Amino acid sequence: RTKARAVRAHARGHLGRVLEALEDAQHARAGCAEAGDVRATAHASLDECALLDRASRSNEAAAAAIMARTLIIQLAGPIPRADDPERDNVALRARLAHAEGRALARIGRHRDAKGLLGVAVAFGAKLETVAGRETELDARLLLASEHVALGALDAADAELETVFTYAHASNDLPRISAAHDARALVRCARRDLDGAEADLAAAIELARELRDDALEYRARYHRGELLIWRDRLDDAVASARRAFELCAAAPVPHAGILLARVAVARGDLASLDSHLQWVATTFPDDEIPVDVRLFRDAARASLDRARSPAWDRIVAEAGTIGLTVNARLEIFLAALAGTADAAARADLRRAALALTEDPSWRARLRAAG
Repeated sequence: RTKARAVRAHARGHLGRVLEALEDAQHARAGCAEAGDVRATAHASLDECALLDRASRSNEAAAAAIMARTLIIQLAGPIPRADDPERDNVALRARLAHAEGRALARIGRHRDAKGLLGVAVAFGAKLETVAGRETELDARLLLASEHVALGALDAADAELETVFTYAHASNDLPRISAAHDARALVRCARRDLDGAEADLAAAIELARELRDDALEYRARYHRGELLIWRDRLDDAVASARRAFELCAAAPVPHAGILLARVAVARGDLASLDSHLQWVATTFPDDEIPVDVRLFRDAARASLDRARSPAWDRIVAEAGTIGLTVNARLEIFLAALAGTADAAARADLRRAALALTEDPSWRARLRAAG
């Protein structure tokens, strides 16, 4: 029965039925632990970890990765380097490196995440199996995003080219969708916003064809962000609402805060207050990721048109947690809208203009108040 639940978890995961797959994976992990099968429990913990991340429950995913690490060390001793000739437990090591790299990426520790994801790619490639290839490709997808955060755009493109090549060769539609979603981030960083929007449209179309709500949610979320940055706020509202609907069965803080971000950009303070209330009443503070917390604090500060210490902290923190330039500029616009003091506004505008040569952003920053 435990094995059947594990197999069904994989099948449901491939079909995009993430919450059902997660329930199966949790039952499978508990069954393996009860049977005393350490290796199977480690694999089941990593299955659960991946599904928790797909459900945007990053804190629980990180806890599952810690459990898996403990079990793998019990099996095989300390985790070796990627070039270690020891081949036993390579699959577990590849999956663990991917899970731990993913957890670090979610909290903005991009250099550390990059190192672990590189290990996952190397171990996955060593396996020369379907499962190894899947681990390698998933690690490359996330590694591309980490390269963008670190400013290595050519390296990001190279990772995604590899993913596209293998995914198209095997008609792996979920990973093609995910690769379009990831490439949109690279194109945003290159100021090719039309190309980014086209990639997100392709990602959404494939996700809808697959009926994969988790894939569609992520692409809709990123499209909502992009539309805020393009100042197409009516379209941004529609995309944010759809993203919110897609995770209604298992709410995530990013979905609620995206609606708040659109409200800030529109100056819709009544709607903003209700979105902030939803986040506050739905999630304990320790379950809110660092980027959501920053946007939440910016939205709260927007409700009070005063030069408060909050804006100084928010603007400073935005430069330290790995936000993209576009996201930081969004914060600056919110600060300009929420700050009454003329001298402070001039300081904010100068700092924001120093971030970008993009003419559309510079025009919006200069026009802000």
